[in-house]
Amino acid sequence: MIYLIGGASKSGKSYLSRKIMEEKKIPFFSTDFLLWSLGGENGKFSYFDSDEKVAPLLEDNILKIIFFLNKNNEDYVLEGTHITMSLYEKTKELYKDNVKGIFLGYTNITAEDKYEEVLSNEDIDSNKWYEYISKEDFILFLDKQIELSKKIKSIKPDLFFNVENIKSDYKKIINILFEM
Repeated sequence: MIYLIGGASKSGKSYLSRKIMEEKKIPFFSTDFLLWSLGGENGKFSYFDSDEKVAPLLEDNILKIIFFLNKNNEDYVLEGTHITMSLYEKTKELYKDNVKGIFLGYTNITAEDKYEEVLSNEDIDSNKWYEYISKEDFILFLDKQIELSKKIKSIKPDLFFNVENIKSDYKKIINILFEM
């Protein structure tokens, strides 16, 4: 089974993937690894490009990874902001019952409060790229992620999970994903 976890940046996708690896013994791959290997952050892409510019450019590579995982009948989690609704739909069409997906986001919080939450969860954050930008820029970025969350929720409410607190929500999300 291939498990796809997409959604807003800083919604807990990587944390959830690590918990799945620990509890279910299923490895994961972050699409950020692909971003960085193809010129991320210090190259031609940045985190601010992920939704609009980078995701379509990474889609073919992610689909190839999924092809080989499926061909080898591997259980695997792929997670990242680059797992878009479009990518999910294509993967579901190709591999039907061998794919499950969920999208994480946050719609019930202000960007300022999300900023404080991210800082308070630094102990579980494996990707602290936001340390290199100003607070104001990060809050603007989070505001866009809230809008992305609302958009995903409006398109696929059955696949969307509104994360209130990833440390306490992760077990519930894992159960939803594995019971689909």
